Amino acid sequence: MSVTPAQPGRSRSRRSTRHDSAGRRVTNETAAASRDSGQLSHACDGGPVTEEPRTGSQSHDAFPHAVTGALPAESQSNPHIALTVLSLFPGVGLLDRAFEEEGFVVLRGPDKLWGGDIRRFRPPRMFWGIIGGPPCQDFSSLRRDDPTGVGLEMLGQFARVVINARPEWWLLENVCRVPDVLIPGYERQRVDIDQAWFAPVSRLRHVQFGSRTGRLLDLPKGPRHADCEPAALACDGRPWPVVRRLQGLPDDYDLPGFTMAAKVRAVGNGVPLVLGRVLAQAVKRAYGFDCEPLPVDAAAVESLRCRCGCGRIVAGRHVYYDAACRKRAQRARRKAGISLAADIRVQ
Repeated sequence: MSVTPAQPGRSRSRRSTRHDSAGRRVTNETAAASRDSGQLSHACDGGPVTEEPRTGSQSHDAFPHAVTGALPAESQSNPHIALTVLSLFPGVGLLDRAFEEEGFVVLRGPDKLWGGDIRRFRPPRMFWGIIGGPPCQDFSSLRRDDPTGVGLEMLGQFARVVINARPEWWLLENVCRVPDVLIPGYERQRVDIDQAWFAPVSRLRHVQFGSRTGRLLDLPKGPRHADCEPAALACDGRPWPVVRRLQGLPDDYDLPGFTMAAKVRAVGNGVPLVLGRVLAQAVKRAYGFDCEPLPVDAAAVESLRCRCGCGRIVAGRHVYYDAACRKRAQRARRKAGISLAADIRVQ
């Protein structure tokens, strides 16, 4: 299946407006987006209505020039929804929470935890990006049983939603053994990230990032903290306060109505807040938010990228960022000579 690039910006049409009880202006278009969101529920309080400040203090100038050309068609006339993203497999919303802290507006798709079924979900085409962490149990190194097939099915569902929603970018977080997800129309990057680079907790994950306009995340590797604790897991046997702390949640965070074991399982399945913030910041930097462009032209930047596909910029005459990148490239070459059946390809 081919994916048609997003339509260019449309001129602002004349719209009737009204104001809510807080004095904020709400347009017919944003109200319609709220009605059309179907199963989506806003990750923040207040509902999925995009608001325009009455003062008119924000405009296209509030967004980097590089961003306005990569917005959904709806955002071309209303840049205030430029940071709206859809969260798939949200669980209790740890990744969502991190993106919200970085200024994104997150709307949640259906999740099995709340009785939803992504296979029945048909997303509207209103999102700038899609984030999510499909179930990883089938790909975990801790698994001793044969895979159930659910992991591959859910990766396929993630790809299907991306194709239907047609966002500018998508981000998928999972374990190291997850297969590649290849979606037509998107340049894909696969990069490793370890919680131990940012906190004294060891949790190695892989992130796949796809962009219609060829943007790449800049995630340099950092030194590991000494004396790291093991990461929180869904099957963690440690007390609830310990699991909560390892995931970066405050002491007053709670899940009312959940048993203690259910709390540990739900939070252990989530993305640590520190990793979520790093990923959200990387997406913003890729599109020109809060950062200066590299002092080289685009061709030079491409020549500095690691050849393993992680997207990191290498120094000097190196072609790989480090030894791990070199080994990853070697495995990819061997795999290309054998079979690509393990990749999730959506045609």
